[in-house]
Amino acid sequence: MNGYTYNEQIIANQNLAPRVPVLEKWGIMDGSEIMNTSTGKVTVNRYIDPQKTTGLENTYYWFGTDVLGRDIFTRTFMGTRISLYIALVAVLVDMCFGMSYGLISGYFGGAVDNGMQRFAEILNGIPTLVIVTLLMLVLKPGLATITLALAITGWIGMNRVARAQVLKLKEQEFILASRTLGAGGFLFDF
Repeated sequence: MNGYTYNEQIIANQNLAPRVPVLEKWGIMDGSEIMNTSTGKVTVNRYIDPQKTTGLENTYYWFGTDVLGRDIFTRTFMGTRISLYIALVAVLVDMCFGMSYGLISGYFGGAVDNGMQRFAEILNGIPTLVIVTLLMLVLKPGLATITLALAITGWIGMNRVARAQVLKLKEQEFILASRTLGAGGFLFDF
């Protein structure tokens, strides 16, 4: 998006303040920073050089740079990709597996519910860190291992929520009224 890579170091551009092309015209995010000195506060803009020796007049860093001159925006963008991937996987596991498991467990009830919930409790009793560590020993460490560990244990909370809602709803009066009028179960009573 801006021509910099996440690991590109330009030592001459270290510790620059944020500068955005459109916003700098309004006086915000224009590369200026206020520095406290022994004589008071001084506003400094290292992008603008009166002698034109730095060559930063047409340089823009949206989040500024770090002590090694790396673009913080690009580094943030690259790090966010992994976080968003993990968040998306967590939501998909919760929605697909956790909700389905809880709905089936609550709907059928009895021995099916009891067996399914005991399995979920046993799985919940194993700490996630232990599962991740064991998977790292067996599989190659990386994003796939973390994804698998999340898929193994990440659905248990949603399972409980979905099961509780089904158990609450199936005792409502409108369910009893529909059963009295002849409505059957969704899957087996056609």
